[in-house]
Amino acid sequence: MNTSPLGKLITAVASVIGLLLALVGVILLISAIQAYIANDTFENVPFEQALLAIGFLGIPTSVVFLYKTYRSIQLGRSRYGLPDSPAQSFALIVLTATTTILTIAAFVIVATVF
Repeated sequence: MNTSPLGKLITAVASVIGLLLALVGVILLISAIQAYIANDTFENVPFEQALLAIGFLGIPTSVVFLYKTYRSIQLGRSRYGLPDSPAQSFALIVLTATTTILTIAAFVIVATVF
């Protein structure tokens, strides 16, 4: 844990930014579902909003997985003082790479197609 005031401030700001990005993602996802159910919009609007929701929800998820991966590889100790298993570290690396690729792909698709 960060005991310095600057470390606590950085953690608080990062948490607020992550929560705001997740909130934007949830709002876009709800809007996409509503636009898909109500057929009075253009065909591509719900899919564009769904891709943006995936992108905005993927940013905080990727950062959390990146943090967990870093902690597992560099400082991975259980409460018993044993290191994390290689399978857990590898699974976290795969999850981090997957969510990062999905997030970037969602934004690229929205930017190029829509």
